[in-house]
Amino acid sequence: MYDWREITCTVPAAATARRFQFKAMFTGGHDDTSASIAPTLGEAPLACAEGSKLSLFGEDGDVHVFCDFGGAAMAGRTTFKVLIKWSHAEFADFDFLAD
Repeated sequence: MYDWREITCTVPAAATARRFQFKAMFTGGHDDTSASIAPTLGEAPLACAEGSKLSLFGEDGDVHVFCDFGGAAMAGRTTFKVLIKWSHAEFADFDFLAD
């Protein structure tokens, strides 16, 4: 059984050439904690940049998952949506940052 939350963010059209990071943070992680994010841009699944961490399992303490994206992935799309799922932890917060 997972808890979940869906978050929608609008990226200003003038900012589509920038790089972005979405991060979901959790507290109380332990040996059976799991969490994942499923991001979309526009209505299409988003291929996050290499090095992104879309899921976790069995991590202790304060933990997070994240997706880095931008540049060509934007292609004029400005609606970013992410489905966050987690189990055996507490959702703490999220960040949506631009560089």
